[in-house]
Amino acid sequence: MSALFGYKYYSRKFMDGLKKYKYSSVDTSPLAKYVMRPWWETFLHYFIPIGMSANSMTVLGFFIALTHMAILNFYDPEICACQHECTSYAMRVPAWTWLYGGLAHFLAHTLDGSDGMQARRTGTSSPLGELMDHGLDSISVSVVTLTLVSTFAIQEGVQDVLPMFMPFYVLSLLVFYGTHWEKYLTGVLYLPWTYDPGMLLSQSLFLVVYFTGDGLFRAVEVATGVPVALSLLRFAILGTAGFSIPCILLNVYSASHDKNNAIIKKQLKWGKALQPGFPIIVLTVTFVAWFMYSPHDVAVTHIRAFFYAWSLIFSNITIRLIVCQMCSQRYDAFNWLLALPLVAMVVDFYNLADIGVTMWILCGSLFALHIHYFVCLIRQVASYLDVPCLAMPQKRK
Repeated sequence: MSALFGYKYYSRKFMDGLKKYKYSSVDTSPLAKYVMRPWWETFLHYFIPIGMSANSMTVLGFFIALTHMAILNFYDPEICACQHECTSYAMRVPAWTWLYGGLAHFLAHTLDGSDGMQARRTGTSSPLGELMDHGLDSISVSVVTLTLVSTFAIQEGVQDVLPMFMPFYVLSLLVFYGTHWEKYLTGVLYLPWTYDPGMLLSQSLFLVVYFTGDGLFRAVEVATGVPVALSLLRFAILGTAGFSIPCILLNVYSASHDKNNAIIKKQLKWGKALQPGFPIIVLTVTFVAWFMYSPHDVAVTHIRAFFYAWSLIFSNITIRLIVCQMCSQRYDAFNWLLALPLVAMVVDFYNLADIGVTMWILCGSLFALHIHYFVCLIRQVASYLDVPCLAMPQKRK
């Protein structure tokens, strides 16, 4: 374990910024204030023992959400179980998977919201906990979104839903990344108002499918002539583009005029405020172009591999941004993982090898590289701060 995951991606000098780091966040959402936080406090009081570490809650919640995606991947690998022309071994997705999905994502959301409360409750808050929380969230945002495409596509057919799902997926990733870019500039994590409503809505959609079947989303609205599934995606796109992204820009603008905000002055002095935008733009343009022009239509024929590869690179560049912000270091815009999908695109466009094998080699490579980076990073930060990764520290601060 130590030999495999003992590599140090950052120097000790780079990590020295963690000594001065203090977490700062703002959450003004009425839903969070009056509904979610009271529920999380109740959940902690009755269900979580004082001896359970906050980091173990974070990891547990992540894997609970991941199990639902694994179940859907088993029953419907091509997201086409309701289509007669589906050529895979996929069977119709059992109804219980949607009930499990609603409950699993609700529990994962609860653990994700209450882990910070547990850390403060036990006096064990540390930069390591924040890194694990937000690092796993960078994968979870894709996990939740991909399970939603299963919900919608299973009603209409993935070919009909993907053109509308693609902008929703892109905007979801941009908002998550933009929130941490905003924190990189301002030193404050402004939690978007759309986060809790979006999570509760996705959990509700799973339960709707369980109780009503696939007829509701397949139904066509009388007023618009558009299937309900596509109308929901349009609503999500408008809400994200019209509210979350403008809020991020407004917060950055306000902080730039705050004379007491030393962090944003330092970033603007560096002249590197827009540098974190380079990898996310390259990543988005690469995969959107691949989706639009692939000769083998990989976003449909190998949909899960396509989005898994996208989500792994997204998580990697996001975690690197988080680390730079926590350590008060400049963000390195270059990430060589971005080259791997370009190689796969060349194979696709010039038909150099079997595209199915190529896609899964791409996913496997990205998975191995990203897991190695994240596990080594967690171990390095834990060693630097002298705190355990998952266990409760013997001496509480």
